[in-house]
Amino acid sequence: MFKASMIASALLLALAGARAAPQDLTVRGLITPESCTLELGNHGALDYGTLSASTVRTYEDADPFYLLPSRRISLTVTCPSATAVALAATDNRAASKPDFTAGDSLGFGLGRSGAQPVGVFRIQVVDMRLVRTPDGVPEPAVRVLVRPKGAARGAWGPGRTDADQGFIDHAMATGYGATAGARVPTAIVRMLGALEVFPFVLKSVVQGARSGIAIDGAATVDFEYL
Repeated sequence: MFKASMIASALLLALAGARAAPQDLTVRGLITPESCTLELGNHGALDYGTLSASTVRTYEDADPFYLLPSRRISLTVTCPSATAVALAATDNRAASKPDFTAGDSLGFGLGRSGAQPVGVFRIQVVDMRLVRTPDGVPEPAVRVLVRPKGAARGAWGPGRTDADQGFIDHAMATGYGATAGARVPTAIVRMLGALEVFPFVLKSVVQGARSGIAIDGAATVDFEYL
């Protein structure tokens, strides 16, 4: 009995001296901007099919290119509530641009035929309309605004020149104002318009063709939250 009592006393002392291990409290979460969606008609695909070299030579002469007929696809941006966004594009074939067009940020590469660049294409935003409220009606975008993409963002300013208005510059984000005096892009619930694509194929590639010339342009069209 005495032995049992000593063991019980020792156990009580051991329990009294024990401390619970500390536990960490964490507070986590993720706050995201309004989730807008961008949709291109025909899933963004423009297919010129098979063209004979003789047909291409009848197209507009934009020396040193032949300008293929332009094609359009619809563009729609939808946001759950009024959100300011700007369009941006990335050239996925930048390494294929002809050397003399390297400084042209309006041109996107059309791929290569063997080691030779095929040409460039330009993307123009046309018929842009803005819807500012859920029950609003589309109104024309009357002002185009640009600023550098990414970390080097600066102040918004007007597009380059009248001739270049509407063309997507892959070094810039492009926003749209609903008023002539807009200094920043207008917040929208919908943005409706079209992308018109202008492919320029090098004349030297067409004239020297001995086999098929693949037109393989690719760009990613996205938007930036502002």
